Amino acid sequence: MSESLVHESIDILTKSKFFGSKEKLLDEAVRTLLEVKPSFKIEIAVELYKKGTISMSRASEIAGVSGEGFKEILSSRGIVRKIKAPTSEKMKKEVDLILQR
Repeated sequence: MSESLVHESIDILTKSKFFGSKEKLLDEAVRTLLEVKPSFKIEIAVELYKKGTISMSRASEIAGVSGEGFKEILSSRGIVRKIKAPTSEKMKKEVDLILQR
């Protein structure tokens, strides 16, 4: 399908009763694409994780793999996992709470 035909099709579908806006059309198109090409979910999850937009847990959900599976994907791509350590202040508060028991 040529680029001009794609654009014309988008205009037709946007103006039709099927989709009220271009955003709704694109949303449905991407959802369908991800169903047909689930490997794209992994690409999206990896990029969002690398940018710090989502946590590893959320990334593994989006990718449709376990947490360990997502860690393996990151490792195979040479991506270093981001691990947030609690601040020393937070650690001190938690230790104080434990000692008070």
